[in-house]
Amino acid sequence: MDRERVEGVVIDAVKQVQETSGQKTGPIGSDTKPLQDIDSFDSYCGVEAALFISESLDCEIPCGVFLPTSGRRHLSISEIAEKVCGQMRMGVVAGE
Repeated sequence: MDRERVEGVVIDAVKQVQETSGQKTGPIGSDTKPLQDIDSFDSYCGVEAALFISESLDCEIPCGVFLPTSGRRHLSISEIAEKVCGQMRMGVVAGE
């Protein structure tokens, strides 16, 4: 699966979490940093979004995929999608 499609899945997951919690969703693009740029989107929302991503891609995605692996800089949608793609390349498929 290509990175663009995965970015779309990540964006859809963020939007779904926001809508489910009754929050507004503004424009979201590759450079959007959900934990910084989206009102009320916190690490708990990131866990929910990771579950949506896992379901959509039929691949186990770590709950902390929205969190940086090192440092304190927030990740962009593009960077999150790259982490998801890396997880998929490792072959961690749901049910295995």
